[in-house]
Amino acid sequence: MATNFRNTTLNEERIFGNTSGLNTSGGLISTSHPPPLPPRPAFSGGGGDMMFGNRYGYAGQSGYHGYNPYGGYSSMDMYGPRSYGGYGMGQGYAEGFSHCTLLASVDAYNPDTLDLYQDLEANRYWFACFNDMLAKFERQAMASQSTDASAKNRAQSFREHCVAMFDKLQQDRRETETLGIRNLLEVIESGLRKFGFDDPWKEQKTIENKASVGLLKHRLQQLDSIASEREKWTELVRGVLAGNMFDWGAQAVTKILETNNGFGLQQALDRIQKRPWLIDDLDGWLNRMQHEPPHRCATIFTDNAGIDFVLGIVPLVRELLKRNTKVLLCATRNPAINDITYSELTRAIADCCKECDILRTAYSEQNRLLLFGNDQIGPCLDFRMISKDLAVAIEQNKVDLLIIVGMARALHTNLYAKFVCETFKLAVVKNEWLAKRLGGETFSVGRLVGVLQREAREIRQLDNELLNQRRAQERERQAQLGSERQAAALAAATTGGPVGTTSPPPPPPLASSTSSGDKSFRQSEPFYAESSISTTPGRTPPTTIAEEKSPVTAGVKTPLLEDTPFEGTNLTLMETLQTSTTAVTPKELH
Repeated sequence: MATNFRNTTLNEERIFGNTSGLNTSGGLISTSHPPPLPPRPAFSGGGGDMMFGNRYGYAGQSGYHGYNPYGGYSSMDMYGPRSYGGYGMGQGYAEGFSHCTLLASVDAYNPDTLDLYQDLEANRYWFACFNDMLAKFERQAMASQSTDASAKNRAQSFREHCVAMFDKLQQDRRETETLGIRNLLEVIESGLRKFGFDDPWKEQKTIENKASVGLLKHRLQQLDSIASEREKWTELVRGVLAGNMFDWGAQAVTKILETNNGFGLQQALDRIQKRPWLIDDLDGWLNRMQHEPPHRCATIFTDNAGIDFVLGIVPLVRELLKRNTKVLLCATRNPAINDITYSELTRAIADCCKECDILRTAYSEQNRLLLFGNDQIGPCLDFRMISKDLAVAIEQNKVDLLIIVGMARALHTNLYAKFVCETFKLAVVKNEWLAKRLGGETFSVGRLVGVLQREAREIRQLDNELLNQRRAQERERQAQLGSERQAAALAAATTGGPVGTTSPPPPPPLASSTSSGDKSFRQSEPFYAESSISTTPGRTPPTTIAEEKSPVTAGVKTPLLEDTPFEGTNLTLMETLQTSTTAVTPKELH
């Protein structure tokens, strides 16, 4: 676990938050190097990184065959013959694009964390993951155009197209080419455009942006009430991590958002695990912000719309502005799942300015909050090809702080990227497989099994204590009953009358060490009936409750299990645990 804020050669910090309720395992903040992944081939100027396709008809390559109404740069030829253009310094730059001057080395830079052609395990997992996810995109595409009679057929064609593209990419491997998760995400987004689904999450993003703006003032007041600067920055970072959970591209998150309309920032904050996180260099960042001069200019690449942006990123922007740091706020121009687009960014900032004078003054009067669009396709980020106006602004404003937000931009891409300025990477790891590969335990089945086993041990221990207590009470009651019968027999012998039949007293109540809910449940179980405790002829009484019946292995929902949050894990996962401990079906994406 990295702890130093400053890299020995470059200033860099990574913060990845994994929340246990969302296939994740706690926050991650790192300023140094994350655990190593399998070796990846370095990006070479000659040949074949798929990010630089033939859309623009580079020398020696065929023209672009795909439909792209937005004019954004797609990293590969999605629809035509598979021939990808090479990229080398001095060629391959399309008009309107440039590399980012913050890169330590353009030649050495490889945006992708994984190469699916070199890593066979990753290849199997991620292609299965993406094929499994297509049904969700198909449904969302249809729902976004529910009044269009052709939407169903077009959505089905979109899915079939993506399946064919994935099969082709997986089978038609070339040794000189690389393939990243970034490229698979681009297949989906370009496929949606191809079949006429411009922005399937547009309505959802509009609703979430509007609702989040209404909560902004309260969130800012909460932050302003924190006297300690260190605690305030900690809460700001936690807010960004919590906001990053609102990702409709992650299956685990989608299930929560679809079934719980009341799930908001506070609920997300409650799911952020206690530190240390998987990659945790928060202390280095806090020391930097507390003891060193403010940054001159920060560039922030945003992620999701709604709570993520309005209640996570905007308060961070505001705090930087209060330190007199200029901010360049960047969003994608082309829709990608529920990422905030540049047009949505401009509207959201205008609305946020109505709620905060600091934002309004910086944006409308002082020119210290500038908005930019980046013209790439998909949610990932390739710093070799960003919009030229953004590249110029980064250079002119002498940016000395780079903040990259979200799994796609900070984890699927740019996890190992080196920059010439301090770099802050923040994301919630919402994918079990990837967190395990990084050395963590996401809200994974493995983690859940461990939690359940611990809880099961606690339940068995409590049940055994109750059983022993019950047996002691029964022995005491039987002894008391025997004494009463003996006294009655003695009295009858003395008086010459019949032996009395004294009714045994009712069993004393259990000790009040458990809640009323526990007692009512346990007393309703057959095991806790008197007949169950008494010795049955031919049967040996159980030594422990676990031998008689385990509430966990039998699938019984005990109040203790139901009331335990499992650090945010949904109860539905417990119900399917027994069928998912040997093989995990990939569900989460980005």
